[in-house]
Amino acid sequence: MATYFCGCGRCTLKAVTGPLMMMAVGALFALDQLGMHHFSQTWPALLIVYGLIQAAAFFAPAHDRG
Repeated sequence: MATYFCGCGRCTLKAVTGPLMMMAVGALFALDQLGMHHFSQTWPALLIVYGLIQAAAFFAPAHDRG
């Protein structure tokens, strides 16, 4: 049986990118509904979250290809 997820740091970070982005979107919409900040002003935070995840995945140890 083939394994599609090796469990290394890089694969783990790439696997949680979607859920982390959904949590960030939810937090920004919650702030919008509470009247604290408008989503139109805070959406660039999504780009920052995505960039941080991608940078962490780049520097995380990858699985052994040998």
